[in-house]
Amino acid sequence: MGERCIPLHIGDTYRLPPAAARDALRDAVKKEIDSTRYFKYTHPAGMPSLLEALVKKLKRDNGIEASPANLQVTCGATHALCAVAQTVLNPGDEVIVLCPHWPLIRGIVESIGGKVVDASFGGAVADPEATLAGLINENTKAVYFANPNNPDGRLLDRAECEKLYRFCRRHDLLIWSDEAYEHIVFDGREKQSMGALDNGSDSPRVLSVFTFSKSFGMAGMRVGYVVGPPSQMEYVRRVSTHQVYDLCELNQAAAAACLSQADETYDHFLKEQRDEYQRARDLLHSAFPDCPLSPGGAYLFVPFESREAAWKAMVAWLEEGVSSAPGEAFGGLHPHCLRLCFTAVPYPRLEEAVEIIRRVGVPS
Repeated sequence: MGERCIPLHIGDTYRLPPAAARDALRDAVKKEIDSTRYFKYTHPAGMPSLLEALVKKLKRDNGIEASPANLQVTCGATHALCAVAQTVLNPGDEVIVLCPHWPLIRGIVESIGGKVVDASFGGAVADPEATLAGLINENTKAVYFANPNNPDGRLLDRAECEKLYRFCRRHDLLIWSDEAYEHIVFDGREKQSMGALDNGSDSPRVLSVFTFSKSFGMAGMRVGYVVGPPSQMEYVRRVSTHQVYDLCELNQAAAAACLSQADETYDHFLKEQRDEYQRARDLLHSAFPDCPLSPGGAYLFVPFESREAAWKAMVAWLEEGVSSAPGEAFGGLHPHCLRLCFTAVPYPRLEEAVEIIRRVGVPS
């Protein structure tokens, strides 16, 4: 559809990365483009200066105590989860995935012969024993969820995290905590990182995945990372080496520059982003006042009366230039929903999309 399409189907951003990241790229091109520096291999685990910066960031932003040995820099969060899955799973092993879920996790697990078992996110948070215990068998290895969640923005507080953590400890399950949207939290809420509950534990079990794609608007540069127990990370590192070997130092340097800003500059960038995205969330929500208001992330997950009604709306909006994503992509429990991203286009363009949705309405 070209420029006619207002792309609300994918979790992208219209914002630029921090100035520090862009300056780092400019300086690299000016000073090093005629040397071999950025054309050589780097350390497979990640650039040492980036690893050190990540240790400080994890403590400051997430309350996670880590060392460089606990870390692996990856080709985005997608690769991070691929490395985790290949480390943990054998063919036939199962992962309980809290739904609605990020679409690619199913393919990541299934591509190595594993099986995804859908479970209600709401039920798991309210009563993990009642919701999840019956799904566990000898092949169950882990529970996966995103926090804030993609697609509905669900945000776990500390009490909810502790409840899930105790459940997984009781049943000897690993936790795959996808925190791609860690800083995109609205209405003054605070986010709890599951990995912080492993601090000082005699049986750590959380593998946390992060990325520079969402918080810092660097999706195309593909820089993510995994942090977890050394006993697991030793093998995550080996797997990652055999998957991508290393990341370009230029991309890692831009990521490191994001973390090396002065605290007030760093905080200002993230606050400005949250404020802009919250304003966009509220605008899109005005077209769906009965839809739950996302406490975090980049999307509204809009329920309809049925799968058929959702598809009719998606097609009708698409014919007028607004794209959305079908609910069945986010697990088997939500085919009656559509996901719409409110961070992908600037505010005036989002206003156009809202006008189209209101005009077209929901076809009967």
